[in-house]
Amino acid sequence: PEYTQPEIQRANLAEVIQRKINLKLGDIEAFPFIDPPAKAAIAGGFQLLSQLNALDENRALTPIGRAMARLPIDPTVSRMLLQAREEQALSEVLVIAAAISIQDPRERPLEEQDAADQMHRQFHDKNSDFLAYLNIWNAYHDKVESASQNQLRKFCKAHYLSYMRMREWRDIHAQIRETLNEIKGFRFNREPAGYDAIHRAVLTGLLSSVAHQEEGNIYQAARSREVMIFPGSGLFRPNKGKKPGEGGAPGWLVAAEIVETSRLFARTVARIQPEWLAELGSHLCRASYDQPYFNARSGRVLVREKLTLYGLEVLSRRIPYSRINAREATEIFIREALVPGTVHTPHKFLAHNIRLCQKIETWQTRARGLADVHVEEAAARFYSRYLDDVSSLPDLNRFLKDKADDFLMMQEEDLLGTTRTDFDQQTFPDALDLDGNKLALSYAYRPGQDEDGITVKLPYKLAHAVDPEILEWLVPGLLEEKITILLRSLPKSIRKQLVPIPAKAQRIAAALKPTHPTFLESLQDHIRRHYHIQIQVSDWNADDLPDHLKMRVDIQGTNDQSVAAGRDLQQLTQRLEQHDTPVELDAWKKAAQQWEREGITTWDFGDPPERIEVTQAGGVPLYGWPGLRRDEGGVSLRLYKSRAEAEAQSREGFLGLCTLALRDELAWLRRELQELAQFKTRYQGSSLELRTQAFEHLERYLFHREQILPLRQEDFDAVLVEAKQRLRGLAPRFISLVDSLLEARREILLSGRPYRGLDADLERLLPDDFLARVPFHRLSHLLRYLKAVEVRTERAATDPRKDAQKAELIEVYQSQLEKLAGETNSPERAAQIEELRWMLEEYRVSVFAQELGTAHPISPKRLDKKIEQIRQMKR
Repeated sequence: PEYTQPEIQRANLAEVIQRKINLKLGDIEAFPFIDPPAKAAIAGGFQLLSQLNALDENRALTPIGRAMARLPIDPTVSRMLLQAREEQALSEVLVIAAAISIQDPRERPLEEQDAADQMHRQFHDKNSDFLAYLNIWNAYHDKVESASQNQLRKFCKAHYLSYMRMREWRDIHAQIRETLNEIKGFRFNREPAGYDAIHRAVLTGLLSSVAHQEEGNIYQAARSREVMIFPGSGLFRPNKGKKPGEGGAPGWLVAAEIVETSRLFARTVARIQPEWLAELGSHLCRASYDQPYFNARSGRVLVREKLTLYGLEVLSRRIPYSRINAREATEIFIREALVPGTVHTPHKFLAHNIRLCQKIETWQTRARGLADVHVEEAAARFYSRYLDDVSSLPDLNRFLKDKADDFLMMQEEDLLGTTRTDFDQQTFPDALDLDGNKLALSYAYRPGQDEDGITVKLPYKLAHAVDPEILEWLVPGLLEEKITILLRSLPKSIRKQLVPIPAKAQRIAAALKPTHPTFLESLQDHIRRHYHIQIQVSDWNADDLPDHLKMRVDIQGTNDQSVAAGRDLQQLTQRLEQHDTPVELDAWKKAAQQWEREGITTWDFGDPPERIEVTQAGGVPLYGWPGLRRDEGGVSLRLYKSRAEAEAQSREGFLGLCTLALRDELAWLRRELQELAQFKTRYQGSSLELRTQAFEHLERYLFHREQILPLRQEDFDAVLVEAKQRLRGLAPRFISLVDSLLEARREILLSGRPYRGLDADLERLLPDDFLARVPFHRLSHLLRYLKAVEVRTERAATDPRKDAQKAELIEVYQSQLEKLAGETNSPERAAQIEELRWMLEEYRVSVFAQELGTAHPISPKRLDKKIEQIRQMKR
């Protein structure tokens, strides 16, 4: 061009904008420049100043911005130097700031690249390219003190450094140092600054150039950009495919610049800690929050806060939710801590209120008149009247300090209003006496569900001996409601003689006795004798009775397992009598011929129905459930007599069909798992056993689906898509995890500090077949459990008595777990026992190594509640 482009149109405008704001010269966009800069350049200047925390949201200078304005240098450099002053690292950061202000002084002549690289490596630092500048500076500076200009040139040439750029570097360093010496408050440190201090200062000027490791030398940078460490960096590692943190590459880095050539490269990089970003870049971080919850261990309502910087998650931590929303935190504390009683407090009101709520809830399951009473809601409203800005146990303690807690003790009217409770154990008994047999009764308030109302548990051997008519009498507490509905079902000509019906039903229920074989006949006789009204059996309409006024029968087989349940005892016994009859077997044979297939290698059978009616037994339909069975070399479609059996078989069959669909990908997985052979010295079994278990373990992980039935091809296709995604990099991650687990066990055994029960703990956590017992998502937790064992070995060695006391806390629950596991259990009950096992492992961590933290809140109360829940389940 004929003329050079004006500097105001070429330069970064951040310093100009900062000066104008500081001097109060008005809006830069309205300033009458001779050659006005582009709007994009102005916007870029404002953006940089905001990143440096020099401007607030109103584009006014912040305290940091005013301090930067005192320094007549580039804003990025001035921000680094201000932080360096705070970190007492001004001497080192000034050298680095001057270095990144010029072109890299290192040279790589085309014909001598290898020699240049070799010479430059002596200046490298494994954690920071910025420190490489310091190393160059120190080496050069040592020569400057004693060498002539000619000797300096030779030094630069020998070390492949540009003599002119080194002089430029020294000049800029001297100019900035002279400027700082003239400004009060800047003192150059004499003692060498530490790594953290130097790089925290550098980071403040480069917050938009941070990145998080994805794999090997590949990083995710701000604004969803993928960058790679420049191969000439001292941090570049030939470790393609490594996981984050492996092979020496840092998990997080900051770069002096991100440039695009053949791809995006991060140049002049250094290892940093993400915590620095949350602190130094707090003005740029965006916070998001998960669902708040009450944490029983801390006694506070917490929420997980995630901080992101330009789309990168830099920190995830739990904080008190009261900082975010004090009113909602109080509500959660009330509903999740006080109402259910999950908070431990010495205040007497809580235990009193819990007992009262439990009492009323027990009434609710029996007395239908209390159905509209929502105990938890009423309790929450009660607490809300008195508690404000109380979202933790410490808050509660402060609130009740120096005052009695009587005003927080609920009374029945606080929960029930005007509703009254006036029944006893005779009205709603716990058992039914049938000819000397005490049959347990259970109550449930579940309108519309099978379990609603009263259920009598009837042993199989008594099923044929019990007269169904006896069950029509229900329990005394429900007779009045049943009689009321029956009277209202009578023809109008009879019904009007019994008004008011509620009063009549109350008197009849109090006086009615079983004078005839059936309940209805006894009711007819009572009305005839006391009210002189003739009623025929055909006048009654018992079909109008709701289910909760019909006794539900649960016939119990061996081990108290339910074999049949319903509200028609006669129909249930007929169904049991016809089980496995020739007619039924013939129906199964015909259904199998229609639905069953063998030799399936791909999903080519559509979507079978969830269940198929095979036949009827005594009016009760008998169903077959389609399921998949894994065979040698293929899969079969089969009909099963129970949904549970179909589901159990289909889990393996579904897995087998997935394995056939991805046979090529799984073949690669098998080959990658051969690396497990290197662990043979730390594994009790053979390498083949370990690889086999590993493959089967990953097979279950890849193709796992919570709900197998009904069989749907779209579910199968979705699992295959997800499995292909999970396979990427799975083998190296898995092998590394197994390595860590085996190494942790080895180190514990070699520590020489055993405690009583150590061998049992290791066998429980990491038996030889742990890959067959522990699901994939639990493996990472095993590392923490083993770490807890390691912590325990150290502490037990110094205080065995205290360790024994803690062990007693565990043994109370371990013995109960073993007893439950030793019983015959239904699949549902077994799943809950497995969950209890992992809850107990978390409890071990909280007892022996609390500092490691637990995956979820855990306490003796939660364990007791889970055990009681399991005991109440059917076996």
